[in-house]
Amino acid sequence: MLGPPELVAPLNLAPIVVENPKTSPVRFEWKPVQDAVSYTLRISTTTMFTKTVKEAPARGNRRGKITGLDPGDYFWNVTATDGKETDQRRSARIFKFTLVAQGKAQAMLLEN
Repeated sequence: MLGPPELVAPLNLAPIVVENPKTSPVRFEWKPVQDAVSYTLRISTTTMFTKTVKEAPARGNRRGKITGLDPGDYFWNVTATDGKETDQRRSARIFKFTLVAQGKAQAMLLEN
């Protein structure tokens, strides 16, 4: 039985500030699981993953990049799959991150 991958980045409850959320990639990283042959990265707007917005396979990889997300709160996890195609969705840890659009700097007018 495979254990869940240890999630590395983005950190749990971390804000991610980018200039343009739709085009800026969000990078995900996790530690490898012994005997895993592939991973599945899932991103959702709900903790129960009833509204999954992205699901991406990552064969033999410990990293993923996702683009096209709107600003807001997201939950993510990674499941490992072994050579028998068994995955451990129930035991996967869930992290939360907030995607924030960077505000444009405004010039300050000073009056004398």
